[in-house]
Amino acid sequence: MYVKELCDRYKLQSRKSLYSRLEAVGLKLPKDDDGKAYATEPMIQQLDDLDLHLKTHRSLIFKDQAM
Repeated sequence: MYVKELCDRYKLQSRKSLYSRLEAVGLKLPKDDDGKAYATEPMIQQLDDLDLHLKTHRSLIFKDQAM
């Protein structure tokens, strides 16, 4: 799934929001032969889990990361 589709899936207004989420879970999108970034199925599952977390807790900070 490409970046625009990911932004649409998670109702994000900007690519920056998507990349903040990716950074929060330690993911870096690979690029296809045309240089377009995309997410694999396992990455999408992690992003789905994060989206659920955000809907529940409204924060990118996970309990074990809190200071």
